[in-house]
Amino acid sequence: MVDQVHSLEIESWTLYPFGLLLVAARMIVKVTFTGVIVSVNQVSHNLSNYLPAGAAEKFTPEEKKNAIFGSKFVMILEEFMLANTCPNHPPPEIPLPSSPTNSSPIQPPLTPSPHPQILSAVLNRYYNFTAGFGSLIYLNWYVGEAATSVFVANAPHLWPLLSRLFSLSAFLSARRTAGSGSTPANDHSNRFHNKVVNAQRRHHPS
Repeated sequence: MVDQVHSLEIESWTLYPFGLLLVAARMIVKVTFTGVIVSVNQVSHNLSNYLPAGAAEKFTPEEKKNAIFGSKFVMILEEFMLANTCPNHPPPEIPLPSSPTNSSPIQPPLTPSPHPQILSAVLNRYYNFTAGFGSLIYLNWYVGEAATSVFVANAPHLWPLLSRLFSLSAFLSARRTAGSGSTPANDHSNRFHNKVVNAQRRHHPS
């Protein structure tokens, strides 16, 4: 009894930090995305050092103070963007239970694709270098890139919920069965036939 208690204590406290690490990783994603949104709005409200020559000389002391504050948030924004992109990679595969009539796993329709994230990143850099002074459109694409990164990485995880709510697994299974020209009854019959043949071969080897 004492050995079991000790073994359970070791196992539980060994697994605990791994679970805590996963929870912390998910929290980091939320913090970095929030940091991007907050930083973008601070830059838009206070402006920054992205100004034409001589523009800062016409600023009032209060406007200069705000521009300095906004410029600091430009650096903070870049750091949050980098941190937000790093943990938000699309999962390569989503493990799902097999169909009752088919031994192969059902592939969900929410297959992550990196293309939207790449496109938003390219547009972000394009407008960052081509937008004229005073234009804030590059900030829109900062938000677009960060949001797309979060959406692409996390949307596939909604599949189990959507599958249960709308019976999508059964629907995909029926489509796959119809496309292969087989029926659940035929599949069951084939499996039973294969079991009988294998049993006969074991008892009567050639």
